[in-house]
Amino acid sequence: MNYNLPSADKPRERKDKPNDQINKGLNNFFELAAAGKLTAESLNLQLNGLLTAPEFKPFLPEETINDIRAGLAQCVELKERNAFIKKMKHALKPIFAIQKEQPKIFEDVQARLGMEAGGFIPLNERVSYGVDNDLVHFHLAASYEVKEQVPLLFLDAMQKLTKIVEANPAIKEISGTSWIVATKKYGTMLKDKGFTITEVPPEVKEKYFKDEDRPIARAVISREKFLQTFGNK
Repeated sequence: MNYNLPSADKPRERKDKPNDQINKGLNNFFELAAAGKLTAESLNLQLNGLLTAPEFKPFLPEETINDIRAGLAQCVELKERNAFIKKMKHALKPIFAIQKEQPKIFEDVQARLGMEAGGFIPLNERVSYGVDNDLVHFHLAASYEVKEQVPLLFLDAMQKLTKIVEANPAIKEISGTSWIVATKKYGTMLKDKGFTITEVPPEVKEKYFKDEDRPIARAVISREKFLQTFGNK
């Protein structure tokens, strides 16, 4: 599910113009429709999380949601790219208005839906985690609107994560792979907290970060050092 479709923002400084990001997402939908892989039902399903988000309820009355769904259903019948994109923009205009007028709320919803779609467990509003055998991996959602709070959100999440690690003796390592790990500011912070910064294997980049145009890196720390650093804070 592509919950990032209407977003024009990056978690760091906004590099692309909003329309560039929006057009890219809408072009992706057109390609699916042109290949016969997108129906009115599947399109509505992919965007259902945005349309029914409780956070959006004050801005999206039921009548508006019904109008959006009807507009989306009409889009998949269009065979010409420009007509498809124009119709999609018109149908999703109320969603784009929320993104422009309520960017923090919009990003909150994106973060929550992204965690749900990835099957991750939230630690707070921007950091989530998953468990894979003896490894815990944490994830940072898009955080442009709360960028000044990222260090505190990270530390809060790590302290909460200690309870999960303590309760599961099988966990031997804690890691995170992201663009943020590759930055000087946060890479240094992670090193200071005992993490080792490593490169990301090409196969992992291809599988999980294919559309990421920023440098990425992996931070990893042993169970013992993690609990020593973040436990009992």
